[in-house]
Amino acid sequence: MLCYECALDDRRQASAAVCTRCGIAVCTEHSAVTTVRPRRAIGLGTTTLGSPARLATCTTCR
Repeated sequence: MLCYECALDDRRQASAAVCTRCGIAVCTEHSAVTTVRPRRAIGLGTTTLGSPARLATCTTCR
C-alpha cells in the first residue's frame, strides 16, 4: 500500500500506518503517532488498561 499524501505529490512511498480518524494510508513523514491509555467500561466503573496504545493520524486530521 502506498502513502496517499505522497501519491498526491507524484511520489511512491510505502505506507507505515493507517489514520485512525479518516482511514487513509500514510508514511512516517505524513503521520503523527500519539499514545493514550485505553479505557474499558466494566460494571459500574471504568478500568484503565496497563499498557498504552498507539494512535496514528495523518497531517490533515492531526
